[in-house]
Amino acid sequence: MLPTQAAGWPDRLIVVGLDGKIAYYGSKGPGEFKPQEVEKWLQEFRGDQSKD
Repeated sequence: MLPTQAAGWPDRLIVVGLDGKIAYYGSKGPGEFKPQEVEKWLQEFRGDQSKD
């Protein structure tokens, strides 16, 4: 068993807004990553409604 100092934290997808606040805080990864949610947020932030 590894000591707690060597233990890893769960990965997450996080988007920080221009104001420095967390705008999107995803679920624990990698099994629960939802990159499509991050992509949707970024498209809405840019005002880009295209699906390409």
